[in-house]
Amino acid sequence: MFLREIINKGVITMEQLHSNTIETSRKPGKHLTLDERGIIQALHQQGYSLRDIAAIVGCAHTTIYNEIRRGTPHPKSNRGRRPQYTAKRGQKAYEEHRKHSRKPLKIYCDDCEPFIQWMVTQVREKRWSIDACVGYARRYNLFNAKQIPCTKTLYNML
Repeated sequence: MFLREIINKGVITMEQLHSNTIETSRKPGKHLTLDERGIIQALHQQGYSLRDIAAIVGCAHTTIYNEIRRGTPHPKSNRGRRPQYTAKRGQKAYEEHRKHSRKPLKIYCDDCEPFIQWMVTQVREKRWSIDACVGYARRYNLFNAKQIPCTKTLYNML
């Protein structure tokens, strides 16, 4: 009944309620988008519960709780208004956390610089491929094994 009220108010628009071609649930492990954060902000300001918001967005209620916690600033004092959740602040916190969640590429370390320089000269002067450079360097032990990144890393760099 709750979902039908939301649909009638215009928060969600669906043409067919019982169609099996429209997927109403999100895939597990998918990150929230800015649009979904906007829906969370609007429904949270209207006073909907975490479980109701989660049912509309299509994720777990703990995801909504964590998103609201991350997107709400800490109060500076006990006086005045309490800080509210905003979608922009939640998106900014997500992007900041996402920066630190990835392992840095091996090619950005100083150890790989001699190999990269050698590879660039081989590609430009002798028209070698990246695979040929890596294979040749490994076969004839031109560089230490830690100095040679894999070909997939090099192609991703390009």
